[in-house]
Amino acid sequence: MPETDTDIEAAFLADPFADHGPELQRLLFALRDQPAAGKLVLIEVEPGRKWQLARLGGRGQPVERLDHYFDDLRAAERHVFRLRLDERQA
Repeated sequence: MPETDTDIEAAFLADPFADHGPELQRLLFALRDQPAAGKLVLIEVEPGRKWQLARLGGRGQPVERLDHYFDDLRAAERHVFRLRLDERQA
């Protein structure tokens, strides 16, 4: 039986680094395959300890560092996932 969108999202949010099923993998590939310009990303500020939310600029444009920091990579990945989903559905 196919998973619902809610099931797919819940699987990622439960553990962003787990091995995911084919439906979630398709969604992740679609989110990651968006054009680079404007894509939300994480920048590692302190190796293994602190990450900053950023938005990629277009070719030759600087990265826009946003005022949002994380000290937990799983929480950061969940946040970016939600934001990318919201942007995709807008």
